[in-house]
Amino acid sequence: MPSHYEVLGVARTADANTVRKAYRKLARSLHPDVNPDPRSHDVMARINEAFSTLVDPERRTEYDAMLDGGFLAAEEPAKPTKKPVVV
Repeated sequence: MPSHYEVLGVARTADANTVRKAYRKLARSLHPDVNPDPRSHDVMARINEAFSTLVDPERRTEYDAMLDGGFLAAEEPAKPTKKPVVV
């Protein structure tokens, strides 16, 4: 599955305005009201998800961390369990 950056056709270093411009350009040509392709609804849903993730700084940071192999902020690493000390 392509990354959100690939869906919108922007570089990973793109700022919010560049992401917005790419989204609007794609929406004008791929929106289901304009495009007769039966898959246009699914394509537009993927474009909307990519845009909403990349335009929000917090969500974008989490997404970038996920792409880099890190964990999402919502996921916490498992805490090691400590065995009780028997005296």
